[in-house]
Amino acid sequence: MTDNQNYKEYKDWIFKTSAYQMALSLISIDKLTVAPSGGNSYRDERTAFLAGELFAMETDPHIIEVLKALKDDPAISDDDRKAVS
Repeated sequence: MTDNQNYKEYKDWIFKTSAYQMALSLISIDKLTVAPSGGNSYRDERTAFLAGELFAMETDPHIIEVLKALKDDPAISDDDRKAVS
């Protein structure tokens, strides 16, 4: 394992994006099952916001450069190398 800044940024990015993905999934399940239909507009606005934030995180040019750098970093594990490829 490595303790370089790119690796830390990658792990933070994974945590944040997975949290957004989980929140969006839970909101979607809630909407399809028990959520009152009167709140659709409210939920849809927040879901759109969260989806936009997630997209911005996933396409951030900086994180793309971090992933490229980690792909060739000999200090990261094989599993992490596969994940960033």
